[in-house]
Amino acid sequence: MAIVKRSRLKNPPEWVSAAADIRLVDYAGEEDTILKLEAPQLGKAASALYTQKEFWPTLPAPEDTCMDLLADILNELSVFDEDSEHFDRNLLHQLTTFYSRIQTTFEAIEICGRRYPQQRPARLDHHLLEAVHRICARIPEAQRVRVVGTLDMIRASTRTCAIRLLHGQEVLCLLLQADVQKISTLLTQPVLVLGWVQYKPSGRVLRIDAEEIRPAQQDEIAFWSRLPSPRMSEADLTTFRHPQGPRSGVAALLGHWPGNETDEEINAWLREIS
Repeated sequence: MAIVKRSRLKNPPEWVSAAADIRLVDYAGEEDTILKLEAPQLGKAASALYTQKEFWPTLPAPEDTCMDLLADILNELSVFDEDSEHFDRNLLHQLTTFYSRIQTTFEAIEICGRRYPQQRPARLDHHLLEAVHRICARIPEAQRVRVVGTLDMIRASTRTCAIRLLHGQEVLCLLLQADVQKISTLLTQPVLVLGWVQYKPSGRVLRIDAEEIRPAQQDEIAFWSRLPSPRMSEADLTTFRHPQGPRSGVAALLGHWPGNETDEEINAWLREIS
């Protein structure tokens, strides 16, 4: 997710397995279980990615491990960052599988790492999972897209490229089927991208899953220069529901007359109209 902005790949490269090679090296604790894990640094597990120089940094620090990246995700979820590039709908669904464990087996998971000392760990608990549910509900559905932009960058090692739209916005594209070598000949030229646009919870573009990239015709440049607006998800009605007590909701009205009239006045009016 941190490298190609997608949490699931159909045929993941070897460096994904190497980076996820987590080893349990020690454990301790009485009331709290403390696990000491060892994971390879990304700069070593995915060395091929870091040998290709970047004009602007897009990769995580080579000293980071997969656990550092997971801690970053938990931290951004805890502050409800709707514009984060570190999670998508599938990753959030994976986190919700912890619901049953949090409720029955343990209270929380805390992760310490390079940016999260023991005094301020990244935390996964019931409150965070509730936030995950709300954020996931806000992610707009993916849409079919046909858009023209200038091919600005291409990285063969991750099968990604970037296009710059007519109004200056830069969009990351993940190449699903296209030939990287063939596309590289189109660098700095206008191209037409066909695929699916994926959104962040904020409604901004996360990436385009590109099925085809080809040279753009002159009449396509102006016509397909903008991305489609997101179709925002329906409101989660459960957020508007509040539990009713003996003095709230309908119960607050039952047995009460919503006015200042006395019982005698009301009875007199009822006799008059009967």
